[in-house]
Amino acid sequence: MALALYDSIRLDTDLDGDGLPVNTYGVAMEGYDDPMEVALQIEWGVTGKPLVHRVLSGGVPRTYQGRSYRLILTKAEKDQVLLDVGKILYFMPHYRDEDDTATYRSVVVFDKPKGITMYDPEQGWWHVDIRLIDGTDLTADT
Repeated sequence: MALALYDSIRLDTDLDGDGLPVNTYGVAMEGYDDPMEVALQIEWGVTGKPLVHRVLSGGVPRTYQGRSYRLILTKAEKDQVLLDVGKILYFMPHYRDEDDTATYRSVVVFDKPKGITMYDPEQGWWHVDIRLIDGTDLTADT
């Protein structure tokens, strides 16, 4: 049995008067994808030996929690969300209590979209597959 979720997320550089990210986007999820990200880069030396560069914390590779969503957007919303690519944003997931912003609001880095596809032939609706990376130690862009 497949899990399908249709809900919304909040994602923006600005907060409204209640401390919520301003923009709300519809999401569709089939299954749940929370990939772990590792700060890692592999290069190959002249001798063919791999050179591994990674961020360590206490001798252990540093991992970052990621999230993937498929947004269901109008053309205007698609254009708006693409302006935020590469920015550090405030984020509230699809499961949230909007009265408890301290618990559910976090900071994320908006990685480049994994895919942008037209949902209808009139270009009224679009699917944008996004990936958000944990930005706990960062400050949202203004």
